[in-house]
Amino acid sequence: RHSAGKAGGHCAALERRGLKTPAAACGSMSAKQEKKMKKLFHQILKFGIVGIIAFLIDYGLLYVFTEWCGIYYLVSSTLSFSISVIFNYIASVIWVFDVNKKHSKVRNFILFVIFSVIGLGINQLIMWAGVEMLALHYMLVKIGATAIVMVWNFITRKKFLEQ
Repeated sequence: RHSAGKAGGHCAALERRGLKTPAAACGSMSAKQEKKMKKLFHQILKFGIVGIIAFLIDYGLLYVFTEWCGIYYLVSSTLSFSISVIFNYIASVIWVFDVNKKHSKVRNFILFVIFSVIGLGINQLIMWAGVEMLALHYMLVKIGATAIVMVWNFITRKKFLEQ
């Protein structure tokens, strides 16, 4: 038998004896847990939308700065990333995260910038390694770097900016 069947049988046996079991042990969620999961899903969806727009800003400016303006790709990457972070901060605070009102806006912005700078470091390391060590095209490497930094951004912002 599958473990889910055993857990379900175990829960039913305990219930027949009049014993309560934790909802998680029986494979079901409470209404509160379900509401929390739904909220998290919507938040991740909003974060994804903001992330796509920020990526388009970052990716587009990277191309423009490098190809049209002749700026070295690592400098272009820093500029484009920084501009997209400003958009991302405004959109995240207004639309995505339930920012903790107990903390000042200055504190939240400083944390956002610190985590973004760390994200930039991750981005730059991936860009450098992909282009210089693996000889991949910088625009291709940027896609992978963005995916990794996006996960970093969501986790740190959720943990440190929200209530």
